[in-house]
Amino acid sequence: MPYRERLESADEADLRKWALADGWDVIKVGRNGWPDRVFVKGGLHVWIEVKRAKGGRRAVLQERRVKSLRDHGARAFFADGRTEAWAVLQAEWRRHTEILMGDL
Repeated sequence: MPYRERLESADEADLRKWALADGWDVIKVGRNGWPDRVFVKGGLHVWIEVKRAKGGRRAVLQERRVKSLRDHGARAFFADGRTEAWAVLQAEWRRHTEILMGDL
């Protein structure tokens, strides 16, 4: 059987399971160019548009939405596949907790 690239929806489903198990709330957005998911934990909101690990393409409207979110101070990202998206969440959580610890 020939190798088939994972679908974005399969990567999103795995990422959602991992995030829920790690204490994140996960909100599906993904319409009209908005990133696929918003992950919320401990006052942190992370927007992620998940693309296929290989060959995923960003739509112009998606680029605009992510830029707009960033311009407003949001943590918004594109990720190529579930592994990269999970790494983004972990890095953002570390960053967030380091900022909070600095406030103590």
